[in-house]
Amino acid sequence: MGKEFYQALLDPKGKLGIWGIATVILVGILLMIVPGFLGGNAETALPREQLREIKEFGLEEALSKQAEEILSQVQGIGSVAVFVFAQGRSDPIILKEKEPQIKGVLVVAEGAGNVAIKGQLSKTVQSLFALPAHRVMILPMKGR
Repeated sequence: MGKEFYQALLDPKGKLGIWGIATVILVGILLMIVPGFLGGNAETALPREQLREIKEFGLEEALSKQAEEILSQVQGIGSVAVFVFAQGRSDPIILKEKEPQIKGVLVVAEGAGNVAIKGQLSKTVQSLFALPAHRVMILPMKGR
């Protein structure tokens, strides 16, 4: 399949004409639509344990728990508590489900008294939740 084939296919006055262009467009549309039918439902993308947590505790709590598990493994942070605030689950007026937007994250960590650890925590949470710095609050945990 050389250059001549593609020129004949896409040239409106060529061998295939408008039908060639229409075929290319149709194949493109089918390639965008068919994977949605073959891929199954979207819930299979998340592990069942995560889906169970989200249904049982809600999105905010599930995200908080996952962030706590991840951040507590970082050296120097110590024990950590995370609160995620999300908004926009459903709109009762138009009965339309919306993807929740994370509005802010509060992290309370033992190691947050250290300026370097606090900065590292802030950047990590910003990256994890795709939030700007002003929506992330890092506080030191009071002594036990």
